[in-house]
Amino acid sequence: MTHDHVRGGGAAGDVVEPSPWLTADQAAVRAGRHVVRVRGALAAGELHGHQRTKKGRWRVHVDAVDAWVRGDERTAARDSERACGCNRRPARRSA
Repeated sequence: MTHDHVRGGGAAGDVVEPSPWLTADQAAVRAGRHVVRVRGALAAGELHGHQRTKKGRWRVHVDAVDAWVRGDERTAARDSERACGCNRRPARRSA
């Protein structure tokens, strides 16, 4: 359930590949969890994702979702961040 995009500028005959980036709704379907749980995990930093603006749409890499589903509470955030491939630390909510 990913959006397809064309690599290489979209010339005729280019291969259409699925995007590795998911919305929170798509991540919830992939993880088999409710979207509210996924958004909560993103906001808490349990699941690594990106927002362009504060309160903007979440974008989550499929590998980050898979790592979150596989991992236990202690390692899921670290593994999902590594799966994304970026060096940015997710924002954490203060208690």
